[in-house]
This record gives sequence, C-alpha cells and structure tokens, in this order.
Amino acid sequence: MLYVYSIVLIALIFLELAAFITALSLRVRVRNSYDNSLLNVFDDAYKFNRTDSRKAVEKLEEEFKCCGVDGSEDYINRNYTIPASCYENRDMSGIPFSEGCSDAIIDWIWDEMPIIGGIVATLLILEIFGIISSYSLAVVISHSSYGELRNWR
Repeated sequence: MLYVYSIVLIALIFLELAAFITALSLRVRVRNSYDNSLLNVFDDAYKFNRTDSRKAVEKLEEEFKCCGVDGSEDYINRNYTIPASCYENRDMSGIPFSEGCSDAIIDWIWDEMPIIGGIVATLLILEIFGIISSYSLAVVISHSSYGELRNWR
C-alpha cells in the first residue's frame, strides 16, 4: 500500500505541473473566458435589474477601484447610469475610474502570484517528502524478515 501511495503522489505532482503549465500557456484563453463571464454577470445584473448582482458588482468596483468590466464605457454603451461605486467620491463628482474591473482583478491576481506560488511550492515539497517517506518505509518493511518481526513481540 505504501508503494501505491507513492505512485498516487507522483501522479498528483505530474497532474499539478501539467495544470500549471497549461494555465500559463493558455492564459490568453483563460482571460478571454473570464472577461466574457464577468460581462455576462454585469449584463444580467443591470439588464434584468437584479439587485443582489448589482450590489455585488458595485462592491467589486468599490474594492478594486474600477468601473464596469472594461471601463465606464460599459455603462455608457448600454445606456445604464454609472453608479456611485465607480467614483472616488461617493457624491459622483469628478470622473469615474478609468480601469475596468476585469483588468483590475487580473492585475491583483498577478500581484498575489508570489504568495500563490509559495503555497504551491510548499504543497509540492510536502508531497515530495511524502513520496520519499512512504517509499523508504516500504523498502524497510519489505527487507525486514518475518522472523525478526515475530520475535520482536
């Protein structure tokens, strides 16, 4: 069973590395998919006047100091009123934030990438330690004789 456990951990490491490499190589597709999904949420919130979704979008805009998905043009092009969450001052004076929430969130993720990378590296080190430990224990158990184990009791 320890050998099987080692093999499962090795397979898990390969799957994690494959997912990481795939995510990096397809990041443009992932970004486009993310943009489209965020735009769907935005349209659903304002087109059908869903107050919970609107509050979530506005909370996102306040947190990331952004406006719309790609900018305040999202509101203007769809004939929606630009909410107060798009302005630095809540009284809607001045100009709205120029950055769209899609770019703001992706920039935040890239800024947090060292932390994410550190967590992933720690998990990989623990998995490698698990592989070495289980394989070593399996070898020790397989090389011990049954007689020695029986006399040990």
